[in-house]
Amino acid sequence: MIYEQLDAYVDQLKTYNEHTNIYSASAYDRLQFHIDDSLNILKFIPKTTRRILDIGSGSGLPSIPMAIARTDIEVTAVESKSRKTRFLTEVKTSLDLPNLTVVTANIAEYIHKEKPTPEVITAKAFAPIERLLPLLKTLAYTRATVVVPISQSQSTDLEHHAFPGFVLAHRIETLEPHTYLVMELKKFN
Repeated sequence: MIYEQLDAYVDQLKTYNEHTNIYSASAYDRLQFHIDDSLNILKFIPKTTRRILDIGSGSGLPSIPMAIARTDIEVTAVESKSRKTRFLTEVKTSLDLPNLTVVTANIAEYIHKEKPTPEVITAKAFAPIERLLPLLKTLAYTRATVVVPISQSQSTDLEHHAFPGFVLAHRIETLEPHTYLVMELKKFN
């Protein structure tokens, strides 16, 4: 059932993309790579995870594959562009994903207003780590695991990166050909 839903998601993405650009058509040959990348994130999260916050969900990677594969986890997909959240909402409905919540909002404003308490935070292709870290600091009121897919060159750059104090621990994980930055946020009271 998971693979049928993932195939249906890809079909829907390509159909929607014909009239509304939400994913580069020239990158369709990389879609399977990005789906695998999205599913691999689940290998780095605690088994007890019940709430994931996906920052900058775009066309649904990684939020849609994660919601399909783990129906026991509430996935909140936050995206600022309404043309993309309209698509995410269509997928949520057509694939019957009650565990997926789609939010159209600027992520900084969403965090400030809603004070989400995710156990896991994902940010695939959201922003460079230098821009992501200040945003993550605003979530340091909750203890969370952060999983960010990164490139091999980013991995090399991050080997000697000085992480701020609210990052309790960090590590680089590789599941060839994919690489991930995994961080644990320290909870501030």
